[in-house]
Amino acid sequence: MPMDAKTSQAMVRRRFAELDKKNFGVFDEMFAGSYRLNLPGMPKALDLDGTKDFYHMLYTAFPDLKHKIVEQISAGNKVVTRWEATGTHRAAFMGIAPTQIGHVHGH
Repeated sequence: MPMDAKTSQAMVRRRFAELDKKNFGVFDEMFAGSYRLNLPGMPKALDLDGTKDFYHMLYTAFPDLKHKIVEQISAGNKVVTRWEATGTHRAAFMGIAPTQIGHVHGH
């Protein structure tokens, strides 16, 4: 059954909120095993387990990482979300040493 725009937007907001609580189980709850995450700079899409590993590494490196939803546009079950994330770089991430003052931003 297709979801309406409000339900789809709420799911995206919940995904970010649960990740910010370091609840990586949200992926198993919300996404099918066929889920794929495409990230800029990554040579291939991450499967569900790879996605969970990526976010675990991200939140280990940026333990205070928090997302802010800036804007959402949706139609049916498709949602585009513009977001900002801030966090302190405290452990190595993808070969980059911690800076203690750096922030990560995304859209």
